[in-house]
Amino acid sequence: MKKIIIRISIFLIPLIILGGGFELSLRNIPNDYIIKNAYLKQHANNIQVLFLGSSHAYRGINPEYISFPSYNAAYISQSIDLDYEITMKYKNEFSNLKYIVLPISYFTLFGNLSNGKESWRQKNYCIYYDICSSKDIKNHFEILSSNLKANIEKYFIYYIKKEIIITTDSNGYGVFKGTSELNESGIEAAKRHTKENFSLYETNFSLLNKIINYSKNKKINLILYTPPAYITYREKLNREQLNLTISTIENLVRKESKVFYLNLLNSESFKSEDFYNADHLNEIGAEKLTHKINNYINKIENEQITTD
Repeated sequence: MKKIIIRISIFLIPLIILGGGFELSLRNIPNDYIIKNAYLKQHANNIQVLFLGSSHAYRGINPEYISFPSYNAAYISQSIDLDYEITMKYKNEFSNLKYIVLPISYFTLFGNLSNGKESWRQKNYCIYYDICSSKDIKNHFEILSSNLKANIEKYFIYYIKKEIIITTDSNGYGVFKGTSELNESGIEAAKRHTKENFSLYETNFSLLNKIINYSKNKKINLILYTPPAYITYREKLNREQLNLTISTIENLVRKESKVFYLNLLNSESFKSEDFYNADHLNEIGAEKLTHKINNYINKIENEQITTD
């Protein structure tokens, strides 16, 4: 028995060392999550306007056009539970925060990253943000969360080709340039964002209320907005899901002070040339949307808009 254990150890130890080295190598590759977490660690106390949310905010809000020190902490498929966790992680550092700006998209109240098609991204919050409620061991390791081929390609691109794949700029914004396709992308995205059931609604509504309560206690204004979308996306949306989304937010705004809502889903200000695809803005549309939100913030600052 002792000989068997020794033989197994001789076989396993090199694999463990090799796997550990590969894991560390993958973690040392720069990525957007590392950049965003590092920025918040260093500059949270300077931020006055914090943008959260999914790719609709990540691709749609460029803090360059905001009049106050701001940062885009949104990211691809980032669900409201993660928005809340990011806020809570830095709650004591947000000493100058005046506004939280959060998109309420068609899917926001009904989805969750851990239950979606891009659940593999959850490991990035566990590893690089130290935000993790998952007990799944694979979400704590690069080598377990992605297949070997994908990890080898990532290693090759960075260590051999010396290329860095970063989409986040210094303000946290992830630009989409130009226009790709607006017809099929609208149909596909609407189908992907429409939920068969509303089982996560109460959970997400509760998380939104937690963000509201945090904002209220810290005397922070909370701006909720539904981002613009192209007609090929809008016309395929499920009316029940959409109406519940809008009515939920409108009811909240009526009840809560310092909570504001901008519904830009059908805004005629946004034309086809403002979109990258049917539910994401390009750099032209992002500038336009950011200016709208900046103007809205300035009106609140000047007390031209109140909820009291």
